Amino acid sequence: MWIEVGDYARSVAALHRALQADPGLPKAHYFCGQADILWEHWSEAAEEFTAELGIVPTDPDAKFNLGFVYLQHSKTDEAAEIFRQVLVLHPDHSKSQYELGKILLDRGQMKEAIEHLEAAARLSPQTDYVHYQLQAAYRKESRIAEADHELEL
Repeated sequence: MWIEVGDYARSVAALHRALQADPGLPKAHYFCGQADILWEHWSEAAEEFTAELGIVPTDPDAKFNLGFVYLQHSKTDEAAEIFRQVLVLHPDHSKSQYELGKILLDRGQMKEAIEHLEAAARLSPQTDYVHYQLQAAYRKESRIAEADHELEL
């Protein structure tokens, strides 16, 4: 509730109290990390997501958010590796498909970027920013009709 109303300090404090009672409480570190992201406490968020992965190593959302924090710290290579790890176990994780596609697009790795962005568009067809990035990738490959279609979406 404290996260929803924007009281991030209070949410982190409440979750840390819960963790004192049960250090293995699933999702407590995850939600602390979420609060830290919204609070823009990036280093603390990374610590929380890492701690959550210590409890549930395969949690795709904790791993994705750790990658997102790495992007905020301009650790693009590390972020890309995290997104790839998520996709090995959870190929339907649309946010990881999108972020990895965007990284690859920025690197000029068009074929692989388009594959990931197309997957993200299939998995989250209502997400406008996915279509925007996909149209940019198509445009760079001179696939103008497909780019125009994605831009319309």
